[in-house]
Amino acid sequence: MRKLGNFIAIILFTMASAGLSQAAGERLLEYDWLISGEPSGQQSSYYGKDGTITITFSFNDRGRGPQTRTIVRLNEAGVPVALYIKGKNYEQAEVDERFSIIYGKAVWASKIEHQQANFGGQAFYVANNAPPELLAILARAILARNDRTLPLLPTGTARIRSLTSETLEGEKGSTTITLYAITGLGSDAKYIWLDQDHDLFAGDDERFAIIRKGWSAHLPVLKAAQTKARDARD
Repeated sequence: MRKLGNFIAIILFTMASAGLSQAAGERLLEYDWLISGEPSGQQSSYYGKDGTITITFSFNDRGRGPQTRTIVRLNEAGVPVALYIKGKNYEQAEVDERFSIIYGKAVWASKIEHQQANFGGQAFYVANNAPPELLAILARAILARNDRTLPLLPTGTARIRSLTSETLEGEKGSTTITLYAITGLGSDAKYIWLDQDHDLFAGDDERFAIIRKGWSAHLPVLKAAQTKARDARD
């Protein structure tokens, strides 16, 4: 509890010393996590009126799987200026990862590293134990830039490109979503489906998949469209 209290103090300090994004309004986004097509977990992303984003993420993969709670604040560029991840990772090891801006320096620490770097207000910290929602936050930050690129911390540059769109019919009407490819996070591109508000809608990584709650029946269509777009890109 003391650690969480200390981090809240860091958030308050950051709010006082950095330009923060204006909250877009309170909302809750809920997702199903699937393994080989079977529901096995969930993600819940709560966007508070004060701009704080709280993400809970967990799934069970034969006794393994993460259980994390993430708190994050963004600046006006849409990049994290305060982030805290607590819980268990896929191997059930303890997670205690922090990122903050202190006197113009980006400072981050976890079980495996403790580093700092100059922060110009634009670089996006790539967390070791990031829930899927953080990939959508990254995508939004890149899309907000004219050159569709964004520097990363600890190192690298992320780029984004739209590949294809799909219109789906659901119980509450239709929605149009777009598939994006993000490069710079590793040797392979990361693929993500965003809705018209650039909120996370779905993501598929072969065996694992995430999709907005209530839309799981459309996952095969999205898998096929993603495979076709990925093959055309390659």
